[in-house]
Amino acid sequence: MSAATSEVVSTRPARLSGVRNVGIRGVRAAAWTVIGAACAQIVTAGFSLFALERLPLGEASSLDPHRLLGYVSETIGVILVLLLIVGRPTRRAVGAGPDPDVGSSR
Repeated sequence: MSAATSEVVSTRPARLSGVRNVGIRGVRAAAWTVIGAACAQIVTAGFSLFALERLPLGEASSLDPHRLLGYVSETIGVILVLLLIVGRPTRRAVGAGPDPDVGSSR
């Protein structure tokens, strides 16, 4: 075995701790929930605007579901940030960082 092959480090990613693993799973769930809430907000806004034609001019209670969904999505966004702090995904997992093996001179 040559010296170069004995220095090769395992490329398998290290296992995450239990709390970080829960954080990463929570990030995935919260991100999909935010996407779903954004789609639902578009739908409720459309339904609300069409319902405004039937309501008296000063009353905009048909926008209440849209408004409530906005508050819920803000809350989920804050939870998402907290889960990101707990989960601390690596650069490689996020895709923001360069591959450490590319361009390295060994």
